[in-house]
Amino acid sequence: MSNTNTTQELAPISQTNIHLHKSRDLNRVLYISGVALQQKKSQNLYSMNFAQEIACYLWANYDQELKVEIVSPGLIYIELTPHLLAAFLQHFSSKEVWNEIKIDENQSTSSHKYSSSHQYLSLSKGCLSQKLINSHGSFALQYAHARCCSLIQLAAGEEFINLGVGSASWAIIQPSEIPWLKEEGQLRFVHPAEFCLMSKLIETLDNLDNSFVDQTVKWENIALGLSQSFESFWSNCRIWGEVKINNRELAQARLGLIAITRLVFERVIEEKLGLTAFSEF
Repeated sequence: MSNTNTTQELAPISQTNIHLHKSRDLNRVLYISGVALQQKKSQNLYSMNFAQEIACYLWANYDQELKVEIVSPGLIYIELTPHLLAAFLQHFSSKEVWNEIKIDENQSTSSHKYSSSHQYLSLSKGCLSQKLINSHGSFALQYAHARCCSLIQLAAGEEFINLGVGSASWAIIQPSEIPWLKEEGQLRFVHPAEFCLMSKLIETLDNLDNSFVDQTVKWENIALGLSQSFESFWSNCRIWGEVKINNRELAQARLGLIAITRLVFERVIEEKLGLTAFSEF
């Protein structure tokens, strides 16, 4: 079918919200769409044919960013490529995202995304600790967040990385481009725990930035799952010693993943759990 006809076929769905379901496959970042099945009901189109039209459009326009597959009876599998994942990871580990957060804070009022934590600033550390103890998920996430902070500070102290200043004080500014990819274009990660943590982080960011999905999320469970994923990562994926000496790029990529993990931990703690994220205990 020609590009013009494809555009005409896709036009009716361009004005609607298309829900993408994230796959539970932790070895890759995969989303599944059933939009072709929905269109069959409303326009009497064959699901597989319509899915094919959508896939052709994605192949033609996003070949470097997405791997697209059609699965009967008309599901569309959309997998993020290593190239796109590397760009995503680089953004969330660098100072640009911190500048965006700072702008959001300055432009918002009582409803801004960190407002829920302000009511706790006057609490003593002892009172807050007791509140955390009463919530296992919150405490585990706070502990994991503090662990990330100490690891990042340790790496900066050894001049393995350099951090930003001011509002971007947790952002990695050196190396300016973290070596996420190997020379052959694949992600540098080698252990399942790395992919699991990355997948969990992306899923959580999806929920944080989607108000409709967020209403159905149990953030205590998310907090516990995040902390467990990080503990598995830290137990299996070393940074110091032999890894730092013999595989500097892998060590830096893992530090970049820790920096992103710290950012996501902070957002969940402050935006969704209504607590202040501490850098140490």
